[in-house]
Amino acid sequence: MSKGVGLVVGLLVGFWGLQAAEIAFEPAPRLLGTFALVVRGVTADQGEAVLFNAATGQRLVLPLERHGPVLRTPPILAVRPCDPRPAGQRVHLLEVTGVGELLVAATALGQGLSAAAKVGPREGRCELLLEAKEGEEWKHVQALGAGEYRVRLVCPPADRTCQPDPLPRGLRVRLGQTELTLDLLEDGNATGHFVWTFSSAFALDRERPELLFVLRWEDRAVAVAAEQARLILQVGEKELGVPVPLLPVEVQPATALLVPAGCRAQLELRQPAEPDEVLWWVPGRGWFAGVSLELAADEPLALGVPRYPEALLAKVFVRKGAAWGATQIAVSIAPRPRLLFVDPKTGEEIRGPWPAAQEFRIRMVDPLGFPGEALAVYVGKLGPQPLERRVELRPVEGGVYESAPLSPRLWQAKPGEFLWAQVRYPAPVACVVSVLLPLR
Repeated sequence: MSKGVGLVVGLLVGFWGLQAAEIAFEPAPRLLGTFALVVRGVTADQGEAVLFNAATGQRLVLPLERHGPVLRTPPILAVRPCDPRPAGQRVHLLEVTGVGELLVAATALGQGLSAAAKVGPREGRCELLLEAKEGEEWKHVQALGAGEYRVRLVCPPADRTCQPDPLPRGLRVRLGQTELTLDLLEDGNATGHFVWTFSSAFALDRERPELLFVLRWEDRAVAVAAEQARLILQVGEKELGVPVPLLPVEVQPATALLVPAGCRAQLELRQPAEPDEVLWWVPGRGWFAGVSLELAADEPLALGVPRYPEALLAKVFVRKGAAWGATQIAVSIAPRPRLLFVDPKTGEEIRGPWPAAQEFRIRMVDPLGFPGEALAVYVGKLGPQPLERRVELRPVEGGVYESAPLSPRLWQAKPGEFLWAQVRYPAPVACVVSVLLPLR
């Protein structure tokens, strides 16, 4: 040995001598994991260590050999009676019955050293999977609908003994605002697999009315509003969020509708095409079936007095196959507009026959439901040749619209004949407001 090498060895031995002697498990013992016993802070180049399982009484005597600054035993593998034995590996087998057993290590080196540790769980990550039953097979899916499903948890650390083990802290399930914890049992001996099987379906609650999403398993059931349904599964820090898609539903009109009292409106389903079931619900009027709904806007009364506006929230529920969807339309019933012939000079309503040679105006009061600055009325002469004209009305004040002065001559009207004026509401409202003017 050269002087330089001898000097280095001498320094290292001196350093080891200065260290506090100890025996330790490296790494920490785990089920089905290999570890070793390591001794530090001694000058000996070899020795023996004893490993004792306090639960089973097994005692292993293991050689210690120097590896650099430490003494180390050969690899040790913690196995249960149900675990397969490794083939071709030079390891010492430590038999355990499960996780949590106390192990004690000792050596006579360093004037007697000892340490203790518990057998930890298997290594591995927990994985949550959602599977749907299709025929006789289970297939991985990422969304929830109506059908048979199972949640499969693959979690090696939860496999603790040779018997089916309970899942520590259970499976946490949250659906909407409902939270619960399910106790699951390993699906076999030493598999690390846990399964929760359930069925799901949509249900229409006609009392509320509301579309519900329902989970059922064993003798239990949880129901939440379908629009709030999202399944959250959690094991420890592992979480899986599963959406519950609804059938897209489109109606015409899309969101809101203003209907004058005494008029009708047509609500139509646009999507989906070829539905299997369509149900409409209107407050105070009940349920109706079909792809369209004709809604009559009766005058709302309170103690015999008209009450405006009245708001209704109509709902439509649609099924296609096992999938359901829903939407709603805000319907407001407004006062029926009044259409008048008025004197262009005084502004007063014309209540009797009007001179055929004298001009008049047309006025509309409460013209709700018409967009834009200008309104159109249609004016004609009563008879086989009405000579119909489109006349614009402009806002004057206080929700009142008026035309420019008009002459009966525009319609070749004579004394004894009648002029008529009409307001025609655009679809989906079916309504005509009209008034007659006798001429003299």
